[in-house]
Amino acid sequence: MSLYCFGFQEQEEYQQLEDQKRRQYEAEMARLEREAEERERQRRLEEHREIQKKVAKERLEQLKSTSVGAKAFADLSEDVSGHATPVVFV
Repeated sequence: MSLYCFGFQEQEEYQQLEDQKRRQYEAEMARLEREAEERERQRRLEEHREIQKKVAKERLEQLKSTSVGAKAFADLSEDVSGHATPVVFV
């Protein structure tokens, strides 16, 4: 629609309405982008946690396979060792 159909006041109101729509659209796009970035950050964090958990479990299994580790971890049930905070022996 051409702005020439309107009087000056209507033109101003139309322009303000268009500006408001544009700002709302830009705000919505920014919100969606922030949400997508947050989801991606959470996904990477969860992936990192899973990798740490896997590495800790593998280390525990390696320790259990040694004679000293087998004696040290003999009393731990799988349930307890699966939820325990990983301990790294150097």
